Amino acid sequence: MSNAKITPSFHYQIAKSVYDDIATNTGHYHYFVSNTEPWTDIDNVPEYSITNKEEYNIRSNIILTKRIDIGNIAYVIKDRQYTGNTVYTMYDDIVEISGKNFYVVVNDNIYKCIYNNNNGISTISPSGTESFNQELSDGYIWKYMATIPLGFSNKFSGSGMVPITRKIYNPRYASGNITPSDISIISNGTAYDAQSYAVITGDGIDGEVEFGLDSNGAVTSITLINQGSGYTYANLDIVHGAGDPGSGAEFKISIGNYGNLDTNQASVEAAAVDGSLSSIIIENGGSGYNTHSNVTATISGDGTNAEIQLTIVDGVITNALIPFANYGSGYTNAICNITDSSLIPGTGAIIRVILSPIGGHGYDIPRELFASNLCLFTSLDDDENHGIDVDNSYNQTGLIKDVNKFGLDSWYTEQKGSTCYLISASSIDSSVTNNTYVYSSSGKYRVISLSGTNILLQPYGHNVSPSVSTYYSDVNLSGILFILDSITEIPDINKYSGDLLLAENRMTFSITTDPDIGNQGVKFKTFISF
Repeated sequence: MSNAKITPSFHYQIAKSVYDDIATNTGHYHYFVSNTEPWTDIDNVPEYSITNKEEYNIRSNIILTKRIDIGNIAYVIKDRQYTGNTVYTMYDDIVEISGKNFYVVVNDNIYKCIYNNNNGISTISPSGTESFNQELSDGYIWKYMATIPLGFSNKFSGSGMVPITRKIYNPRYASGNITPSDISIISNGTAYDAQSYAVITGDGIDGEVEFGLDSNGAVTSITLINQGSGYTYANLDIVHGAGDPGSGAEFKISIGNYGNLDTNQASVEAAAVDGSLSSIIIENGGSGYNTHSNVTATISGDGTNAEIQLTIVDGVITNALIPFANYGSGYTNAICNITDSSLIPGTGAIIRVILSPIGGHGYDIPRELFASNLCLFTSLDDDENHGIDVDNSYNQTGLIKDVNKFGLDSWYTEQKGSTCYLISASSIDSSVTNNTYVYSSSGKYRVISLSGTNILLQPYGHNVSPSVSTYYSDVNLSGILFILDSITEIPDINKYSGDLLLAENRMTFSITTDPDIGNQGVKFKTFISF
């Protein structure tokens, strides 16, 4: 029988792997929207299990996708609003606290409980944004951790959750500009000429470079003309001119992850000290420590500069505090030693040292608060597919990872993707409307949108593709509903590729395009627990 144990950070690390996938663009996640068979009762959205058959149906119904980038994902934690007359759990390095109330939210500020006055009742709400610990008159010690920006909260809060993030080393809060030190030449290549030019692609804008060539046409230098902005990742490639035989050049752009340093949270992160003491627990106050001046407490371990001050009442050690700026650093283990130089020394005192988490309190708030939930956000600002207005309704959304380009064995990375063909048709029967199913010798299709002679046609099934000069009929292949004259656009993505991660049935919705009220769009939040 296995005795393996899952650590409290296990679930956070899984969430972090998804977050990092998106932040570094090593994984390509896309929201999708679908229009399935309408519910029998529109007010009661059905539940379902994703069997192999159901997954096939979900994929078949996908109409369009939208990429999720770093600006549309956030760690979220439970919204634990401060409540007075409550015993809060204090941080302790040997106690499992991941599911307990060891932090609170007050006016969009997050505070961690460092000391709870021996399981006393908290009667005073923490406040302020100082980077040092707050010692309150009810005996509690709180640590300010972060402030949730209003826009960040509006975007990701919900379902009893609030978003958190790091402010330093976080591309979400970076300016996203490219600096000369970010660019490196991996391979110089050869035989390029003046017809070639370099382009920067990525999720930012306006980055621009020029390159220098030697007499053999090898790239010897890169000059940054415009740093651009908003990049969390970027690629640099050479575009060939007509007849340019150049090849082999390879470059790398490493965007700095430094975020917004001008915030209170950033000050906390910067002030955090790895291996510092967090608090002191008196497990036994002992007795006989009658001469206060003869009693000293020292910290032994592998760190330095930690100090403790004792309070002694009637020979019993009743309190032990860490003086301001004497929390020490570099400790991975620490023991408090009590020495009494009196002729008859006191005995029995046991004091336990609690060390701060890795990096120090506030250094990495998602890890410290066990953020094992993510919120994914997306918005559809228009109901456009292959350049035409769709004006349809939808009732299912979901998440798919690493979907391929249509007809290619490579990942699709563009912002929006269509699973449909755009065709031009003739002899269109008046019975053909949105969501009409049509059939040909090649398979089953659905009309997603009809505009004049343009039809947005969704293939339903593997290896189903339309062909020119083919007629389309009803399920019995009787009568002609329309004739396909030409194919204007093919699908962007292969909806049967990639990993289908989740699907969610929703109340039927549409994307407003009323010219009288403007384009309202539609927004989704999906909360995932790991």
